Amino acid sequence: MIGKNTITSCLLLVVSLSSFVNTAYGDEQDGMVDSVSRVDQGSDYTFMWWAHGWRGERVRCVQTNTYGLAMDVQTVAVTHFGEINNPLPYVQAVSQGNEVIFNLPPAKLELIVEVGRDKYTCVSGRHPRMVESGRFLQRGDIEDLVFQDSAGTPLPAGGRLEIIAWPDRLAFLLEIVPREDLSNCRAVIRFSAGDRVVEQVGIVGNWPGNASQAVHAVVFPGTPETAPSKDLVQAFEAQSGKAVPVVYDPVRGWHGITMPDRRIKRIPSKAYLDRIHLRLNNPGGTPKVVRLMLADGDGVPGITGVVPMLRDMQGHPTGLDVQVSKNWHRKETAPTLYDGLWLRALTHIRLAPQAVVDLEYGRAINKWGKVPLASHAQLCLIGWGTDQLWDQAAIGSWGESICYDPDICLNRSMIDDMRPLMVTAMNSKDGKWTWTNNVGGGDFLVYVGTDGQRRFLSRMRTAYLSHGPNLTEVVYSGISSDGHINATMRVMTPRCDDLNRAYHYFRYDVVKPTPFSRLAFYQVGADKYNDHQFRKLARGDETGLLEEWPAPQGGLTYHREGISCGGKVPWFSLHEGISKDEEGGAWANRGLVIRYWQARLAGREAPPVAACYGTEDKRSNKQGPDSCNIELTAPSDVTLLQPGDYVEAWVELLVLPQFAKDYYGPNKGLRKDLEANENTWKPVFRQAVGNDMQIVVKKGRLLRAYPPHVEVDASGNAELSLTGGLGYVPLTFAGLDDYRGGELAMLGEDGAWSVIDQSSGYRNDFWQIGRDESGKYAITFNVDLDAPERLARKPRVFRYSRVATRSTSSMLVKPSSTF
Repeated sequence: MIGKNTITSCLLLVVSLSSFVNTAYGDEQDGMVDSVSRVDQGSDYTFMWWAHGWRGERVRCVQTNTYGLAMDVQTVAVTHFGEINNPLPYVQAVSQGNEVIFNLPPAKLELIVEVGRDKYTCVSGRHPRMVESGRFLQRGDIEDLVFQDSAGTPLPAGGRLEIIAWPDRLAFLLEIVPREDLSNCRAVIRFSAGDRVVEQVGIVGNWPGNASQAVHAVVFPGTPETAPSKDLVQAFEAQSGKAVPVVYDPVRGWHGITMPDRRIKRIPSKAYLDRIHLRLNNPGGTPKVVRLMLADGDGVPGITGVVPMLRDMQGHPTGLDVQVSKNWHRKETAPTLYDGLWLRALTHIRLAPQAVVDLEYGRAINKWGKVPLASHAQLCLIGWGTDQLWDQAAIGSWGESICYDPDICLNRSMIDDMRPLMVTAMNSKDGKWTWTNNVGGGDFLVYVGTDGQRRFLSRMRTAYLSHGPNLTEVVYSGISSDGHINATMRVMTPRCDDLNRAYHYFRYDVVKPTPFSRLAFYQVGADKYNDHQFRKLARGDETGLLEEWPAPQGGLTYHREGISCGGKVPWFSLHEGISKDEEGGAWANRGLVIRYWQARLAGREAPPVAACYGTEDKRSNKQGPDSCNIELTAPSDVTLLQPGDYVEAWVELLVLPQFAKDYYGPNKGLRKDLEANENTWKPVFRQAVGNDMQIVVKKGRLLRAYPPHVEVDASGNAELSLTGGLGYVPLTFAGLDDYRGGELAMLGEDGAWSVIDQSSGYRNDFWQIGRDESGKYAITFNVDLDAPERLARKPRVFRYSRVATRSTSSMLVKPSSTF
């Protein structure tokens, strides 16, 4: 049993941070003060989700901290709209029920095309798509609109409706493409909600066939928009000071900036931070909202692992959050709008009155400091298929590490596309620094009713708390389609240089009596995504191996049930993987470690229990191999869940190199272990025990033990001793008053403190900071805990301390002295 003293359970949805910020070393430049004090993102956020899940009634909801909307995408009808009073913070709002939207007043959207005296109204649409989704912008569309007159005669035209939702702004874009020449036409958007009526009339005149016509309407806040001042947003190249064009888009409501081309030969093992300087200017007497869209213009280098960020002019990361949305999918035989290679970094900033603020926008690639960075972004599926929400995480910028499909829209699993790190590339005997082989998927809650039908999670919202580069953090939250089980999942990827690991948290709460025929709380190897075969399974605890057995294949049945997960550190190894790469690219083994477990099932305390299920990977249009998985389940004597039952757990998912010859990364400890124990259960055991850390906080307060999260004391300092640890382990200090001016030091064997510095030359480029809605900051480092054998289990002492920063009376800088 893993007790509460192992990992503090108070932590989860309260302590999490809504963005990441950085503190820095050294003094500020003369003439500069904290520009971040003049900008804010506060509690601004957005969500877009399917109210009844991807498989249910097609009602798409939008919620921001300001307003909410519900739309039936099949009839293209807005059913509810209104302002949201007393909005919850971002990390809590992700788990709200649909009622926050369905309790809003009724509303009506009319899309009308008039051709002469004939009036055509939109009556239906098909193929809703997701373009961008994140904290600040939700943008999707509905294609194949159908317009009919009162007699049911269709308009000879195609149509598309785009929804553009920012925290403070909602707009609709209607595009019409006639299939023949039409005369004396006009398009109208009319939106009614209570006493609010917005009507926008588009181009009036003759419409040639196959030529697009468009009209847009800003329906919230409803006040007329004026073109922003040209001086509101300016951009300059970092090195030359040359102005970079800034273009305001009145439809999307953003200032668009395309990063200058940097057609340089990039070394994949080297850190890059491409930068431009931004100046935001609000000469007025009231706050001003600035919406920024920063796009790439040189082929999007390192697109699989880019972390955009905003830093101040001394290079301190500010904690201002930047959404990441991107795409690389295209069907060359059928190109479509929004497919192809693109990346958009999006942010929403409130600028104080009379403020002039200088910021540095940067995109980190490959490494952050001297260690491969971690990233998590929304990956648009337009050009691939289904076109719904999909997330992709990476360590480094050399291909995917793991993906997430919150609605399981591809009909596979929620955890997808696991790939090993820094091993020989797929379809290659010696390829490096690129994509590696995909060794399958996994899943969170698998709940099958007594009728044999799976109850998928619905109302799935996503909160992006950190896109990286030290530790990503994203929350997915929903409810089973029958309304019986609430579910919240939290996923993290850390910056590291050894192997692909993910920290996964889940909490399931039963709210109604729930009989079931099958129940899995977590799977390594999903029912419909497990095209990875391996020969052996093993289990153990902190003492070592308890059992090893041949892996059964297929059968769609349980081969083993009621497997005990006792001890302090239960672990499972799925090893001797069978490669499908005919060209010699490296394969991988997988592992699971249970770091924390608390549960009540059937009204009583329940320890973790595992099972082995025989999978048959039968996805749409694809027949995969028979295999098996490891899943965490209910005890065999539990067949009915009761209200008040719950499961709360932290697990660590491992994707390990199979052979020493495959791994070309720099981690000596991993390489040594592989040389001695490759393709066995022992590398999983090493990870399980090695990262079973003991933490004693001497100054401050422990909020979470793994990954470690400590609150500083009243003076802004913290000190702790840490025993154990492998590789680069994330270490977070929360409760800071400033995003600048702190340092982390480690006590040496000689009794002297040594300041940790992992920078690569870009200044302040090896930590991240988060900012919560109270204005407090948190800084995250990754500390290298690999040690010689004689020191491996000896306590190491770390100290985080504030370093005073000085400020001057003016934050304004002239471009000539800055750029």
